[in-house]
Amino acid sequence: MQLQMREQRQSGVIILAPEGRLDSGKIAEFDKAIQERIRRGHHRLLIDCTNLTFAASSALRVLLITVRKLNEVGGKLVLCNMNPHVLDIFETCGFTRLMNIRETLEEGLAEVRPAEADNEPEAPPRSEGTPQHAAAGAATETAQPRDAAPSTALAGIWPRTAAAVIDMVIVLTSTVLLDTARNVSGIGAGWSNGTVLGLQAVLVWLYFAGMEASGGATFGKMALQLRVARSDGKTIGFGRASVRHFSKLLSVLAAGIGLLMIGITERKQGLHDKIAGCVVIAHR
Repeated sequence: MQLQMREQRQSGVIILAPEGRLDSGKIAEFDKAIQERIRRGHHRLLIDCTNLTFAASSALRVLLITVRKLNEVGGKLVLCNMNPHVLDIFETCGFTRLMNIRETLEEGLAEVRPAEADNEPEAPPRSEGTPQHAAAGAATETAQPRDAAPSTALAGIWPRTAAAVIDMVIVLTSTVLLDTARNVSGIGAGWSNGTVLGLQAVLVWLYFAGMEASGGATFGKMALQLRVARSDGKTIGFGRASVRHFSKLLSVLAAGIGLLMIGITERKQGLHDKIAGCVVIAHR
């Protein structure tokens, strides 16, 4: 069945109201409809979920990508009028903390509507006091940018992806070399495939968890000058590094939503980072 979706425009906001089930057969059409509006320059979108009865994980992935794109251009995406079943899906996936969700259409419009220029506060008048006051004001102005800058920069999705690719090459190369050496030496000639795969999984775990616990970084992260740390910036231990490693499986499930969270969460954390209470710091 084709996607049924009504559209209207109000106060500079595009309101899209999908109907029925947003399952795998309709996701491509849903994504195309949203991206087409963005290409036309509509950066204020409101999804009215009044008649939406189901949203598959791939639909949530489309919404995450849309939020990231709109954030990059100063836009906004808000959802409203969710029935309890659909809201439960969002809550189960942790999306109620990642997306703007409002109860009514009116609340959604108020959240996404562009701010009126005449409602913006005026800049406070500049003081023309004594030379001492002027010097103090200049000192304050020059100090503000430095004070506002964060003490540490958090790594985004692209440098982390590049580091992961390097680590993948290292792990695969090492696995092939070790397996070749094992076959040549005759070690484990009678081992089953399950045993070999299990040993390889242990080595991968020790590589990631061991290096991140000892120095905060694998070789891939070292190459990109990244470091895994606790949420307070301190070094993680082997236990926390292990939790983070095995939680990556949850991040790649459900169409990779847990990984996409890196691009839109405030502290650039994937699902596995949140579970382990970690962040990835970029050295500047």
